[in-house]
Amino acid sequence: MCEDGGSDPKRLVVLTQSGNTFPSAENRIALDEGDLTLIDAIYPGTKENFGDSA
Repeated sequence: MCEDGGSDPKRLVVLTQSGNTFPSAENRIALDEGDLTLIDAIYPGTKENFGDSA
């Protein structure tokens, strides 16, 4: 399941059949302004629609 909240890093959490949870994946990528500019050159609109602080 996708965790909704202010956790840092953002992560996906697994829910077991017994109701326990554990992190399955974490997003620890840190993009700076230069990274966003490069990505935006390949995928226009990325920088404009980026939802986190850079």
